[in-house]
Amino acid sequence: MNKQTEEDIIKVLLSFYNIPGQYFIGALILFAFWNSMKDITGWATWFLIFGIFFLFLEIITIIMAGKRLLVKLERNLNKIFR
Repeated sequence: MNKQTEEDIIKVLLSFYNIPGQYFIGALILFAFWNSMKDITGWATWFLIFGIFFLFLEIITIIMAGKRLLVKLERNLNKIFR
């Protein structure tokens, strides 16, 4: 994957990440739905799947945002100490 495509993917994922922890809260809500509905219907597994997906998104977006900030910090420090 080239550098521009990677940056575009990071921008798209970070554009949905407005509030830190929003995916974690969404995952907790989905896990609660799954727990309350797992005996009632078989469709409750979708709540579990989406909850796990939201947790994965939370971890990935934090790592991407940190990596992006680290690159910006590195560039700024290089400009200062030249």
